[in-house]
Amino acid sequence: MAQESSSKIRIKISSKKILAILVILAIVPSVYLIVKYLWPINTWIYEGNTVGFRINLREAQKVPIVTNFIGKDPDFFVRDALVRDDVENITFLFKPSDDTNNSLYIVEETEIIKSLTLAYLYTTELQTIPHFDAQVVDSYSNITASQLNPKIVLVHPNYSNATLVKQDGYIIYVQGKNTNTFDSDKIQFDLATVRLMMAILKIKVQ
Repeated sequence: MAQESSSKIRIKISSKKILAILVILAIVPSVYLIVKYLWPINTWIYEGNTVGFRINLREAQKVPIVTNFIGKDPDFFVRDALVRDDVENITFLFKPSDDTNNSLYIVEETEIIKSLTLAYLYTTELQTIPHFDAQVVDSYSNITASQLNPKIVLVHPNYSNATLVKQDGYIIYVQGKNTNTFDSDKIQFDLATVRLMMAILKIKVQ
């Protein structure tokens, strides 16, 4: 009876190669976590449309939304005040500053209208977009709004000591904190604006 001999194949791996493999295995999940939780997000796919943002969404999400309603996510109440089938007109209010700072109002208003337009196109039954207009105010007090005509009050950093989005019924205040420098003021205003846009488009980031 013939005897069969079995041969053993030995694979030698140097300690350096083992170390390299272990390093790679450690780096891969680290990169994944960085991309998932730390990497800046400046674009978002909304209903198949790529929406660009002027500020990192991770930073904008840190901006508080203050509302006088309770029981649900504040984003819900802010969006519900602005995105409704019965809204006929959305008015932007602003208090003039100098020419350089006034340009920020146009930028922020344009960005918000962009997000509202997408929201109306894809989430309302009639898919109709309300009319948008802008008005100058001398003061931020005694502002009134209605279900048919909600208002977005753009509060320039020159008139604000906090960066936030605040809701008072059908009035939404978008405020950037005064930092005494134009570039930083612009960033604070952008943060508040993008935070409102995130609420409008139901954007949540990790």
